[in-house]
Amino acid sequence: MKLRKKMLLGLVLGALFPLSAVVSACGDQTADMAVEDHDAMMQDHGDMMHEHMDLGPADATYDLRFIDAMIMHHEGAIVMAEAALANSEREEIRQLATEIIAEQEREIAQMQEWRQAWYPA
Repeated sequence: MKLRKKMLLGLVLGALFPLSAVVSACGDQTADMAVEDHDAMMQDHGDMMHEHMDLGPADATYDLRFIDAMIMHHEGAIVMAEAALANSEREEIRQLATEIIAEQEREIAQMQEWRQAWYPA
């Protein structure tokens, strides 16, 4: 799981770092352009994400594939929330990040229980 967490952190930071560098280096005037670039990047990311959301046919292992994909998705949300806790200057963002971590951890535990019960190794 540590390797998966490092991979997720790398993906998250790789997506966020270029935008923050542009905004801080260019000042307020180009911040609007950076936001537009960010919006385009997020649209591209959304398109790529939807391509990978196809879990295949509705067969006997569909639920297993769904659980595995959702656990990884939730782990990514935790990585992002931990980064927000470490870096955000806003109390509201830190509070939201804390809530996200707690809820995602609860949902991961639930899905792991289901996985073990329904698909024992």
